[in-house]
Amino acid sequence: MRSLLFACVATMFTVSAFGQSAQKSTSGIEGDWQGTLRAGKNELHLIVHIMKDTHGFLAATLDSPDEGAMGIPITDISFENSKLTFSSDNISANYEGQANSDLSSISGSWAQAGNTLTLNLKRAAPAAKADQKPDK
Repeated sequence: MRSLLFACVATMFTVSAFGQSAQKSTSGIEGDWQGTLRAGKNELHLIVHIMKDTHGFLAATLDSPDEGAMGIPITDISFENSKLTFSSDNISANYEGQANSDLSSISGSWAQAGNTLTLNLKRAAPAAKADQKPDK
């Protein structure tokens, strides 16, 4: 199972463009979301970067740090009635999840290569800016 999951995600290396949505952005979902796919003892960490494009539509990319794959385009994304759905044509993957009321987590499923796995996403902490000094 690990080989199949990692082989599917390995195709992410060849992609480097943003996808666009056909839906206007809903405030609040933008940001970085992280989660872990688990197949038995195997784990694969994923990060979803959701933003607005120049026209106000949702756009997103996906990182798979364990595979060294960054900036995989999400080709379709929507967030409506607390339900997040997105897909990436380049890796033949789909996600569907339900956000909690304060938009701090999303419970969902990742489907790829005939397999469906639980993928719960949590809002990632913002990265510290270079000009910020750590607390003493």
